[in-house]
Amino acid sequence: MDSLQQEIERVRQQRGGFGGPSPRRNGNQKIDFNSSLEPGEVILWEGEGKAPKNSGSSGCSQRFFAIFWLGFSIFWTVGATAGGGLFGLFGVPFILIGIVLLFRKDPKPHYAITNMKVMSDVNGFFNTTPYETITSARIQHDNDGTADIYFTVEHPVSHSSQRDMYVAGGYISKIQDGDRVYSIFERAVFDRKKAIENNLNQ
Repeated sequence: MDSLQQEIERVRQQRGGFGGPSPRRNGNQKIDFNSSLEPGEVILWEGEGKAPKNSGSSGCSQRFFAIFWLGFSIFWTVGATAGGGLFGLFGVPFILIGIVLLFRKDPKPHYAITNMKVMSDVNGFFNTTPYETITSARIQHDNDGTADIYFTVEHPVSHSSQRDMYVAGGYISKIQDGDRVYSIFERAVFDRKKAIENNLNQ
């Protein structure tokens, strides 16, 4: 392992893993990215992506499942109620779940770029990627005027006496003013890696 990778591994071990402090959610259940900042870390850009539409094969499948769930719940509840007693009331929560599944709106993805990492809150899942682990990145412009930033993540993992590299992908999706955001992202990644190299040379 070269010196830069050794420094990355040292930083990871100091943090007890990548990510920083666990974030808090505000009253609207949006992530408060400031609550996940580390000492000396600042947010350079924060914004939302365009909410995904329930279209295509994935959206149709979700809608079909919601209709099936709701229909079956109503059918079961009516049948149970017809049999007498209060047993049919057990079906009411499942009907409510079906209504929520059918008419809910997907939340907008929420992103933040700091001087140390990129953070995302997509469909209620919080994720963070330190710049030390990013090996490549690119931007893709979409027909609707938004842009997607894709990046490759790589960091060492240990399997007993063997050490391998774990490779994964990340993205910032459907954002406005993509070129400006990508410029901020690229500069932040470069500056972070440069700072680690400077620390090695001291």
